[in-house]
Amino acid sequence: MRLYVFAAILLFTCAVCGQPSPPCNELFWGNVTINGSIAPNGTIASAWINNVMMDSCETENWKGTAYGKVYNYKLYVGGKSGDIVEFKIYNATVHTDTLDCGETTNLDLHLWDEDVDESAQISINYTEGKANLTVEWTAGRDTTGISHYELWRRYESENFTLVARLNATDREYTDTNLLSGNYTYKLCTVDFVGNKNCTEANVTVVGGVEGGKIIGSVTYTCNNTGIPNVSVSLMRDGEIIRDTKTNETGQFLFEDLSEGNYSIKVSKPHFFDNETDVSLISGDESDISSDISLRMWIKGDLNNNGKSADAGDVSLMLKGSVLIIEPDWRYDLNNNGKLADAGDVLLILKASVGYIELI
Repeated sequence: MRLYVFAAILLFTCAVCGQPSPPCNELFWGNVTINGSIAPNGTIASAWINNVMMDSCETENWKGTAYGKVYNYKLYVGGKSGDIVEFKIYNATVHTDTLDCGETTNLDLHLWDEDVDESAQISINYTEGKANLTVEWTAGRDTTGISHYELWRRYESENFTLVARLNATDREYTDTNLLSGNYTYKLCTVDFVGNKNCTEANVTVVGGVEGGKIIGSVTYTCNNTGIPNVSVSLMRDGEIIRDTKTNETGQFLFEDLSEGNYSIKVSKPHFFDNETDVSLISGDESDISSDISLRMWIKGDLNNNGKSADAGDVSLMLKGSVLIIEPDWRYDLNNNGKLADAGDVLLILKASVGYIELI
């Protein structure tokens, strides 16, 4: 009875990486390589018999074996002698072996060979006069080695933006509501450790949708007058796709924009950055400048009189440092996340006597 209970406990723990499982076990250990490089810690390795997972683990560097080797996976496989063991890296089957009870086997597992080209072959199906097209591709290798695809798009001189993250089995993507103009599509095949192989294709869209525009202004918080020469970035999905500067009256313009969600970020030395979001509807050419108005604070101008680090600003910083007043984000001049700390006080004191400029 005691032996039976002990065996049941071991069977319960067999799914834990590196734990033996009765009644018959073989230990497999070795390196895991992906695209010829040692797999990073955390890569999932598993062993299966008859579609049942016998053991799995996240790879890590193990040291101090009897042979002085370094290996990054260890699996105990329980079953019967002669069982066929299927080894997987992530969900890709990479090797099969025969179970030999009681043995310890050094087995290196490989996902993809370095000399195999995993680049997909891309083509674009487009009919002139339409505002949509379909990107199609064939895989460069078996999909078991592919984590996913990334489809990127560049319009005219813009930077590439990510259009879609697609499954390994996907073979096409339809892009809609396109403006007229020149496009480059880039399809990247991504493996399980993030390596990418990308191919590109170009197309010209004729008869696309009418583009929207964003007209904006950037002003001082202290007097609402326009600020010239401010750097303005147009972003989509966290990527900068265009940039410009404000004119002498603080205005900026982005034209020929497709529908979607954007962010506008403004920056200039001696000012705090500012950012806002805007959404455009396809074909919207209306003047939306009233919706895109950003204000900028001068660094060190805590009393908002247009002068940085004057006596009033120093007084406010000192009061904030001892919590006579409650400081806000403008009191973090050294950008360490702490409001009106000793570093902030020192900076505004130096700026007040012209020793430094707050940039």
